[in-house]
Amino acid sequence: MKRLIYVVIFILFILFIFYLASELFINNRIRFGSSMDFKTYLKQSTNFVPLRTINNYLVAYSHNNINLHTVTINLLGNLVAFAPFGFFLPVLFKKFRSFGIYFLFMLSIIVSVEVLQVLLRVGSCDVDDVLLNIVGAIIMYLFMQFHFTKRWLSKVDLSC
Repeated sequence: MKRLIYVVIFILFILFIFYLASELFINNRIRFGSSMDFKTYLKQSTNFVPLRTINNYLVAYSHNNINLHTVTINLLGNLVAFAPFGFFLPVLFKKFRSFGIYFLFMLSIIVSVEVLQVLLRVGSCDVDDVLLNIVGAIIMYLFMQFHFTKRWLSKVDLSC
């Protein structure tokens, strides 16, 4: 039974990775694909100032320049995009139950995604995306550390 649960969760994890990759790299090509030269694209598609984009969304919303739906989709979307890793990784792989290993892995994955989006011209490279993505991933990881989830994990030790 444990093996079956492990296989089901692993398949869900693989499906999640395909869905996330599709959203980040395929669907974004439709929205962000650009014919401008790379230098211009790079200048317009990067932000290395922490909280600039978040602040811009909130200011634009407060001045009625964008609606709440746009703010929510962008900010909350970045917050939840990588959160499922906080469930899948510790459940499937014991080494990711260590916060340090989990954090460094997630940070490297998220930064890599941001860089790839610019190099492939399918999005932007924004430090605020990194911040929101990592906070979401950490929130889910911490949720998995609650007593009831740890007790469940110990009963159904699925990890490799």
